Amino acid sequence: MAHEQRERRGASLDTPIRQLVRRQKVHTTQKAASPKDACRLAGCGRPVRRMGLCNAHYERQKKDPGNWSGPVREYSVNVYVGDFTAPREHAEAVVAEAKLRGVSRSFVLREVLALWVESQKAPAKLPRYAREGGGADELGPEEPTFGMTPAQADARKDAIILREYQDGVSLAALAERFGDRVYAVTRDVRQPQTGADRLPFGAPAP
Repeated sequence: MAHEQRERRGASLDTPIRQLVRRQKVHTTQKAASPKDACRLAGCGRPVRRMGLCNAHYERQKKDPGNWSGPVREYSVNVYVGDFTAPREHAEAVVAEAKLRGVSRSFVLREVLALWVESQKAPAKLPRYAREGGGADELGPEEPTFGMTPAQADARKDAIILREYQDGVSLAALAERFGDRVYAVTRDVRQPQTGADRLPFGAPAP
């Protein structure tokens, strides 16, 4: 919290933290003594400074009149995750983005972290050709090209099955695309006792 206080005052994080003065504490970090003394925005609860608004919302309203009524900080939601260091290039990018948008560096970092968390919710075990946006790899697309013999086509299909299985694609997903052939192809590298690789009901025994 002290870091964000210093960011709003324009202080560098490289300098020692100084004790906040009482006025800064009252208008930025404390709850109002009673509801009638609180910021008029629902859910804020900070002491009023001017125009029925707390210091944070009053300053935000002056900077961005069209988009200022959101929460400054969600109480009982954010938790402390600890200080960390980052490469200078990354740190400079965060500082530049914060200055450009008029927000704190902590806000930028939280936004980036939220985007990363959302990206992790997407299916992580897609086939490689789907993850990389096309089939232009060393094995080419799944469908055999013209001019291949049946043996060559089967060999390439087997290579694709093994590659995707080792990349983490489940047997069930591979079986939907290639049929029961996947169970024979992956027999030597399969671990049937793991939950993801347990043979589905009705699949041929290895």
